[in-house]
Amino acid sequence: MKKRTKILCAAALAVLIGAAAALIPRTSTAQRVTTAMGSIVTQTVYGRSERALTQTTIQAAQTIRQLENRISCKLDTSEISALNRTGTADVSADTAALLTQLTALQQASNGRYCITMRPLTLLWDFDAAEFRVPSAEALRDAVSQSGGLCAVDGCTVRLTRGTIDLGSAGKGAACDAA
Repeated sequence: MKKRTKILCAAALAVLIGAAAALIPRTSTAQRVTTAMGSIVTQTVYGRSERALTQTTIQAAQTIRQLENRISCKLDTSEISALNRTGTADVSADTAALLTQLTALQQASNGRYCITMRPLTLLWDFDAAEFRVPSAEALRDAVSQSGGLCAVDGCTVRLTRGTIDLGSAGKGAACDAA
């Protein structure tokens, strides 16, 4: 009888473990690799529905692309490119808010962080197959053209000097938006 009780207890325990395992939610993942803002973007999302996760990665990639279309200095049609060409531009409320935040950061860092350093990034030409090291004279000239601030009044932005390259701040804004 003891042997039979042990077998029944073991079987009941196996059934309980199986039932408990069935109640544990399964986690799925979806991953999407795209490029945006001159970088490779890898998204990995976790959840229960693989279909919903895939849709989430598609939506995030679209959000990043929309932001890139507004703030990339490398796209002629972007708000930032329009501002860089003319020194004054009307931008979207989101772009104005981002530039306000980054200008405050520039002021708080006493210019150590500066969004109007595009003359320097152009000088280094990081997008070339082989970037070049500029001369000291070229660096001094580019620095003298940089270091301005953005004056933001509603959705109208005016540059005091330099041109904008949001670089890592743009990538951070894209991560926040996605």
